[in-house]
Amino acid sequence: MKSKVACVIPAAGWGSVCPVRSTPKVLAEVESELMICRIIKSVIQADFADSLIVVVGREQPYGGLIREALSGYTDLQLVTQPERRGAADAVACALPHLNGEEHVFVTFGDMPLWRPYTFRGLVRGHLQSAPSISMVTLRLQEGHRTERYGRIVRDGEGRILAALEPFELDSVDLIGAQFVNPSLYVFEREWLVRNLPLIPPTDKGDGFSPELHLPKLLPIAHAEGVEILELPLEDPSEALGVNTPDELIEVQAALRTRNGNG
Repeated sequence: MKSKVACVIPAAGWGSVCPVRSTPKVLAEVESELMICRIIKSVIQADFADSLIVVVGREQPYGGLIREALSGYTDLQLVTQPERRGAADAVACALPHLNGEEHVFVTFGDMPLWRPYTFRGLVRGHLQSAPSISMVTLRLQEGHRTERYGRIVRDGEGRILAALEPFELDSVDLIGAQFVNPSLYVFEREWLVRNLPLIPPTDKGDGFSPELHLPKLLPIAHAEGVEILELPLEDPSEALGVNTPDELIEVQAALRTRNGNG
């Protein structure tokens, strides 16, 4: 029997990059298409998901605007994340709404440049190898914006130990960290359900409550000795996300270049 995969897209919309500040960032336009709709289209084109769940925030007007924008989709579920508690909490909110899927694919609502074949490649590798976690990694490129992403830290045997922010590493570890974590994952569902409650909260110092972050699952997996499958990414532009107006402009330019219009 074919293994089933659910896709979860955290898109709580707690920020804005639009001129109208009340517009959530996932509703920003990228080449005349809403960012969140572009991501959903890529998931659909990749043709791996047995169910699709988008997690939105309760905060208004953001949550309501995202729900309205996605109201025309008949094949996805919209799930509410009651509080701002990070992506791991968003995934936890989605889990009760799965329909028997054995694996959970996670991509983010503010990263619209992933190609469908990258999604398919990660899912295919995961289903073939059956690890607890599969993830995309990207070789560090000096001067590229992904340089600011969490750095992959490895043990003495080269296995993934953690993904830590650059400020969390000393100079020696920074030199040794040659890959970054662009946050694209597939999890074995039973392992995920068992270990999500073990994630320690992270205080970002922004005045909001501490958040639960998915990379904190990596040291848990390493301590258990379970397999983490790694898929190196070739095109770093796929891993660009949007948190600021300048990053939105960069993503729009990258897509125009990809389409031959740049």
